[in-house]
Amino acid sequence: MKKVDVDKLQSHELNQKIYGDEEISQDFLDSIDEFGILVPLKVKPDNTIISGHRRWKGAKKLGLDKVPVETITFSSKLAEREAILTYNKQRDKTYSQKMKEAGEWEDIEEEKAKERQEKLGKSHGKDPSGQLSQRGRSKDKIAQKVKMGSGRTYDRAKTVWDEAKKGDEVAKKQVEKIDKGKESIHGAYKKIKNKERTEKIKSNKKDNVRKFKTKNFNDIHSLYDEEFQNVDIDNNSIDHIITDPPYGQDFFNLWEDLATFADNKLKENGFLITYAGNIHIPKYHQFLGQKLDYYWTLALIHNGPNQRISYTAVQSGYKPILVYQKPPMNKPKTDVSDIVQGSGREKDHHKWQQGLDELSQIIKDFTEPNDLICDPMAGSGTTIIASIKNNRRAMGIEKQDKHFQAMKDRLMEYKKSE
Repeated sequence: MKKVDVDKLQSHELNQKIYGDEEISQDFLDSIDEFGILVPLKVKPDNTIISGHRRWKGAKKLGLDKVPVETITFSSKLAEREAILTYNKQRDKTYSQKMKEAGEWEDIEEEKAKERQEKLGKSHGKDPSGQLSQRGRSKDKIAQKVKMGSGRTYDRAKTVWDEAKKGDEVAKKQVEKIDKGKESIHGAYKKIKNKERTEKIKSNKKDNVRKFKTKNFNDIHSLYDEEFQNVDIDNNSIDHIITDPPYGQDFFNLWEDLATFADNKLKENGFLITYAGNIHIPKYHQFLGQKLDYYWTLALIHNGPNQRISYTAVQSGYKPILVYQKPPMNKPKTDVSDIVQGSGREKDHHKWQQGLDELSQIIKDFTEPNDLICDPMAGSGTTIIASIKNNRRAMGIEKQDKHFQAMKDRLMEYKKSE
């Protein structure tokens, strides 16, 4: 430890970016005046402050000439940025400061993930075994670092923050209110979503529902171009849901929303049948089991060699398909097999697209002709095509425009081929 002239110290640009010019309280100044600076500032060799910006500002305000410092070095810029955030972990922060921290943590974790990938010599992603790319961008992880509760809360906070950064006036006012303690994150999120829904209805610039008929039915099939959480569908109106959500920690909120969607929209005895990744199976059961009754697990046997799960060093030969039911329990009319032979991924339209043949088996086993089958994360529409081919009515929901367009084009091609 040594003492350095206060005028030779300089603020770190990241500290300024996140925390700004903060007011130093009189109590804090009185403490320094009475006891001095008890904890040395952490500085780089060039006297850039890593930890102790408020102590430094307090010393300058009181006219102190020197302050105690401890010099530290870092192996990389990444480690330096992480240290700034870590040293400020215990301080009281506004919502805006937490969101700025969160953005920085996301960048740091992403860079760490890239380093891990380079060391492994392997590119990650949503692989056939269901393991999500380990990018270190888990919403739960970031929420914990900035003390924002759950990943779901952080996801909503980020929605408000992102809209404010885009210049949305309602969102900007909500940010100010949260900072002042006059609004909660969840309350602000609801206001943003209500505004979006109102604008969508008023503008009516885009028809988000596409209706079409097929040869087998006079009934109209429907496609929705929006998030399934926001689709205006009558409760207790869907016979069954068959879907393939994204896997991994980043998407836990989608699984919770899927359980709520199924609980509200399924008819009694309706099945929710969903592909799943092996690694987070306990979590998926936790989310779905809060709303629905567990029925069974099917094993989709991979068509080809086993897939290695690097996380556990397991050679996996199957993918689980979880079957839940809205009570009361009701069995299919005939016995069904819990082994589904994979037909291989058909990636012509979507990189995570599942096979038509395997879906056809599931549809035949668990549903009846003329049933309405919904896929709330429909991708390129494989579930929809399989449903129609097996004389079921279909409802597809897809929020990403490019995938929605691919699904629509694919269905139009199918209609022409009838």
